[in-house]
Amino acid sequence: MTRSIELLEVGPRDGLQREPGVVPTAVKAELIERLLRAGLKRIEVTSFVNPKKVPQMADAEELLSRLKRPEGVWFTGLVLNRKGLDRAIAAGCNEIGMVVVASDTFNRRNQGVSNALWSTVKALPELRSEDISGRTERSNASHLRHSVTYAQKSYAQHG
Repeated sequence: MTRSIELLEVGPRDGLQREPGVVPTAVKAELIERLLRAGLKRIEVTSFVNPKKVPQMADAEELLSRLKRPEGVWFTGLVLNRKGLDRAIAAGCNEIGMVVVASDTFNRRNQGVSNALWSTVKALPELRSEDISGRTERSNASHLRHSVTYAQKSYAQHG
């Protein structure tokens, strides 16, 4: 039995989202293009969130429009609610990352609402019909994440 490890690079989203200033869209696109040239197949390219709360990700649609996704590559967009999900699909993400926050208090601080993601999680069957992969992450008070992948596609076999 052949075993493999699959990496999901989150630097273009998680790393740049934490920067104090806004990184130009062209610089983000160049970073992602370099990751592609290095052979990465799954990249969390951006998040589709409120630009007032996360100005570093306000260019999500523009960034995706600049990128050419090679065959066999997965561009993930992180979403926190249904509006973000719709934006990510329209922008061309072929994988959706969703975060379920374990604490209502943190959920309200981070997303501005309580249990917003459950409406997004309910959309997982819809993602299948769009041929889009979806995954959820549980974020808890210690900020550790545990990923659970749904709607698996041919890029990976998990069991």
